[in-house]
Amino acid sequence: MRTGIMDALFDAGPSRISVLVAPTGYGKTSAVHYSWRELLNKWGRVVHVLPLRALVSNVCSNAVDRGVPINLISYQAMLREIEKHEVRKSPYMFSPYAVTTYDSFLTSMYVAPVAELSHIYAHRDTGLLVAAGGVLLDEVHLVLSIDKVDDTSGEWKKALTSMIFTLEALSFMDRPTVLVTATLSREVLRYLEKELKRKGIEVVLHLCLGERGLRYYSGAVQYTVEHGLDKDYDSLYDKYSRVSLTEVSKEGLEKDVLSALDHSQSVLVFCNTVHRAVDVYKKIKEIVDVPVLLLHARLAEKHREAVLRTVNDLLGNKSFVLISTQCLEAGADLDFDTVVTEVAPPGSLIQRAGRAIRNLRERLEREERRPQVIISISEDSLKSASEVYPAESVKAVLGQLKSGTYFLDWRFGKSGPSFIDLLATVSYSPEIDFNVQLLLKGLLELQFVVEKNIIDILGELDDNMRGSLLKDAALIPLIVEDDVVTVSLDYLNKHQDILELRNGRAVVILDNGERTLNLRSLLQRPLSNLHKLSREGKFLGLKVRESAYSPEVGLP
Repeated sequence: MRTGIMDALFDAGPSRISVLVAPTGYGKTSAVHYSWRELLNKWGRVVHVLPLRALVSNVCSNAVDRGVPINLISYQAMLREIEKHEVRKSPYMFSPYAVTTYDSFLTSMYVAPVAELSHIYAHRDTGLLVAAGGVLLDEVHLVLSIDKVDDTSGEWKKALTSMIFTLEALSFMDRPTVLVTATLSREVLRYLEKELKRKGIEVVLHLCLGERGLRYYSGAVQYTVEHGLDKDYDSLYDKYSRVSLTEVSKEGLEKDVLSALDHSQSVLVFCNTVHRAVDVYKKIKEIVDVPVLLLHARLAEKHREAVLRTVNDLLGNKSFVLISTQCLEAGADLDFDTVVTEVAPPGSLIQRAGRAIRNLRERLEREERRPQVIISISEDSLKSASEVYPAESVKAVLGQLKSGTYFLDWRFGKSGPSFIDLLATVSYSPEIDFNVQLLLKGLLELQFVVEKNIIDILGELDDNMRGSLLKDAALIPLIVEDDVVTVSLDYLNKHQDILELRNGRAVVILDNGERTLNLRSLLQRPLSNLHKLSREGKFLGLKVRESAYSPEVGLP
């Protein structure tokens, strides 16, 4: 088990929040699984909170494979089932090791357990039990939308406010809490410490990084433990620095993929948007003679699962190319020979690069000197980055990247050029949204003081937070081919034409039949309208026009 990880986990306690910073692929999640006995003995139970539904399935399956008894594990997320193992679903998350998403965790804590949301007077107090035991807030940099910090009125401020207030609440309830990250900036850490210190909460920073990383974070937090790198992990650096190259290319992605296939069996391509990924997928299919796969968040669950099964079958056995988006940036335990990525802000680039030669010890024994990461700074890639990321973030990264092929340390943070240098390029100015803070405080106080019906609470969330405690807007499930695609309210507002309509009303699928709903009303107050429907039957999703969805490329 890597040096520093257990120290960070066991350091959390009443009014003391532990933050673990370690490189991608360092073994943070595996350490939690291999030490499950010790953690349960110390904490009583573990709630493992993740940013993506896909990660929930992956973490549960890995926990079983690593020896955590399956009867101790449960999950709560909008997943049909955990396919690899029969891990049970638990809407109340009462099991000794509960794995869930941030959305489900916060909904249970502030509103009510997911299973109670359709009731008028839910057992809201049971939602607080979700935080009983130790809470592991994983991949926290993704939750905070660090790469979209210029959206000061939306997701960035809301996510930061929700995170800080939740940390205060967990500390108030004496819950051991650990934040785990690979790319959280020192500015954000300083801000977290400043805000929490006002409430008498201590932040302890545990650093599992090389010398360059330790210098970057020096002084970010008053109480810092510099573990450095585990000796076994550190011993891999010399070989890594000799064979690992990064290529910064002005060519089109298609040429970059062809170049990668000259020396790689498996190539993972990251595009910044879904429509860009679909376009690149179609072009690459025409020019290579190996399987080309497409994976993004607007594919139905069964089609995403089929793609991932194919990927796992092909890895190590046959040449192929996988075109994807941000949905594979974090946590996916997939090991590709080469990653080709469009330019993006530091956090995204670091996560993407971590999908190349992920199993370092095994890989380095047979690796030859070659580009394992190719970053495209072509005109098309710059254009796609501008559609989703702040211009200043991308510009700062471009200032650090020089065209050509050279060594760049993505995995150790030992010396420059390093992923730490990229992380240091962008300055952040964190800021609290006091309206969000007041609403969360009011919701939490209701848990202790007075009973309030769910309808009124959901109405407040609709009116003040666009239906989401964390994201910019609520997520809405869509039904395609007897399966589900979950999209944001903003996407649905822009693509209303994909829905099946009857007399101008959206068709809603319940477990006992179909209903219709005023679409404008749904877009304005999603939670309130869906709650009304849930009293007639279990809400499954909005029906999509048959011609709007393609099993190959998904929704537009």
